[in-house]
Amino acid sequence: MKTLTRLEIVADERIEGGWLKLARRTLRNHYDDGTTSVAYPADSAYRVGIDAVAVLPWRPGSAGGREVLLRQNLRPAVDLRGRLSPPLPDAHHPLPLLWELACGIPEPDEQRPERFAACGARELLEEMGLDVDPAALRPLGAAVYPSGGILTEMIHFFAAALPADATPGPRAGDGTPFEEVGALRWWPLDAALAACQRGEIADAKTELALWRLAAGWDTRGDA
Repeated sequence: MKTLTRLEIVADERIEGGWLKLARRTLRNHYDDGTTSVAYPADSAYRVGIDAVAVLPWRPGSAGGREVLLRQNLRPAVDLRGRLSPPLPDAHHPLPLLWELACGIPEPDEQRPERFAACGARELLEEMGLDVDPAALRPLGAAVYPSGGILTEMIHFFAAALPADATPGPRAGDGTPFEEVGALRWWPLDAALAACQRGEIADAKTELALWRLAAGWDTRGDA
C-alpha cells in the first residue's frame, strides 16, 4: 500500500445556486515513492455553513438514569428511497420523519469553534423550545464526518443537562416547511438506544450522540 503525500487538483468545477453545492473535481494522488495515480473524478458536496452543531438535551429520569429529548425532523431524502428504481423502502419510516437530536448550521457570526455552543443553544430554542445558556452546553466528544466520501461537513457534538422538571416551550422554528411538522418526545436513554437497535431511531448522528452520552463523554470531554 502506497503512502499519500499530496493530493493534486487537476480540474475544479463548482456547481452552485442551490442549498447543496457541488465541487466536481479531477484529482491525482502523489505517493512517497515518487509515483502518481491516474487522474480520476471525485465529486464532493458542501454548504455555505460547511459544518453543523448537534445538541442532545437530557434531564434526570423519574426512575433514575437519564431521559433525552428528541424531535421528529422532516427528511425528504428518506421518501426518495421508495421512489428509486428499484425502490429501496425503509419499513420503519413510511413517512420521511426521523427522530433526531437538535442540529443546525452555524450562522455567519457562529462559524468558529468558540461560537459553536451559541449555535447549539439557538438550535435548541428553534427546534425544541428549550431556552438554554450556551455556557451550559458541554462538549460530547470530537467532531465527526457523517459521510466523508461525499460531504465536506463535520458535526460538532454537545450535551445539555437540564433540570428534572424541564419542559419544552414554544418552538420558534426557522421559518421553513421543514420545521412545520414533527413531534417532541422524552425518551429514557436505554429505551432510545433500544430503538436504535430496532431501526426506529435511524439517524446516525443521533445514535452516536446517545452512545456517547451513555458512556459519560459529556463529563470527560473528548476522551
